[in-house]
Amino acid sequence: MPATYRDATYTEALQYLETLTNLGIKPGLSRMEALVSAIGDPHRCAPVIHITGTNGKTSTARMVSSILQAAGLRTGTYTSPHLQVVNERIEIDLEPLDKQRFASAFADAYVAAVELERLSGEKPSYFEMVTLMAFAAFADAPVSVQVVEVGMGGKWDATNVADADVAVVTNVSVDHVEYLGSTPPLIAAEKAGIIKEGSLLIVGETQPDIVEIFESVATDSGADQVIKNGDDFRLLERKPAVGGQLISVKGIYDTYEDLFLPLFGSFQAHNAAVAIAACEALCESSIDRAIVEAALSQTTSPGRMEVVSRHPLVVLDGAHNPAGMAACIDAVRESFAYDQLHVVFGVFADKDYLPMLAALGGVGASVFTTQTALARSAPAENLASAARKVGIDSVSANPDVVAALDAAKRAASDDDLVLVTGSLYLIGEARTYLVGVPEI
Repeated sequence: MPATYRDATYTEALQYLETLTNLGIKPGLSRMEALVSAIGDPHRCAPVIHITGTNGKTSTARMVSSILQAAGLRTGTYTSPHLQVVNERIEIDLEPLDKQRFASAFADAYVAAVELERLSGEKPSYFEMVTLMAFAAFADAPVSVQVVEVGMGGKWDATNVADADVAVVTNVSVDHVEYLGSTPPLIAAEKAGIIKEGSLLIVGETQPDIVEIFESVATDSGADQVIKNGDDFRLLERKPAVGGQLISVKGIYDTYEDLFLPLFGSFQAHNAAVAIAACEALCESSIDRAIVEAALSQTTSPGRMEVVSRHPLVVLDGAHNPAGMAACIDAVRESFAYDQLHVVFGVFADKDYLPMLAALGGVGASVFTTQTALARSAPAENLASAARKVGIDSVSANPDVVAALDAAKRAASDDDLVLVTGSLYLIGEARTYLVGVPEI
């Protein structure tokens, strides 16, 4: 590190963050509370829309920020994980922090990290440090509203030092069972931890037993209102269109018809309905339809049903759990015309990948298993063996993402589709190879 934290460069910030990656996940808020306190509680700089859920958090966050930015608010958006460069996690007006701003946010956060280590002997985790940097960057900007995605769960997530003015739940299914529990009710109880006194709660999930859990926690927490999908807002209609879909949404205060959303899949239409409701809740009013229309029409969500090349068509989608994979397959079948489906697949070893592979086998896909450079990745040979076990005949194991992509593209004709899916880290490596590293 530099002689003083104020001298830190972008490269040195990345080097320090790298030293935190082997510390793993550290549940609990005591470290994060100490960190924000050490630099003046930057998480209190602006109202917070806090988003949890099993799937769809990043896309929903980006839609929320797009709408609020179009409405004239300066937005700070925090999402995770990043696909290619860590700057992607922290955005001001949907633009990733440039290197100078990133280094400045790191300098502020490093003060707190040094103090934490002095007092407790502990270093922050990677996620805690980057979360603190996001809050510092938002306070420095300053932003009008903070749109913050939960990293995992809710109650003990580092982002939960912030008090949600609007707490959002996209949906609930099984994922991260070793931390959150093995059933949707257990997972819902953990995610409900983002509900605070005075929060307006937007519930995108519609399973009655799960909704009841959120309602109960909202009552116990002193939330101001529970706004439910199906009762208080809902997706009215959706139909595929060239380059995306047309949707109509009944919001809390108004109805928004025939909005073009340049994203594929019914799940993205439902995410848009949740995003519109969240924005209305924050504003406590309807939003001009022209603003919503313009914002959604420009929404992007890299790595989520993203078309990156044609002939053959190559689509990236980070479907990293069984529910996500089911939604991915439905979107592919609805949105694209192709002769054969070739899938590049890789996930972390702790994922429930047998049902994910079974779903791919159900649509007759040939599968090219692979693994990322991360130690947590399931070995490609293990995934290939599992694919054969669920009845996939055309399967091959590939030592890395580039090899798998090349093999899939060689096997595909111009009229076929190559789907790259599984871990978001896989999507990041694929995107770097196919599109290049973004200029930051």
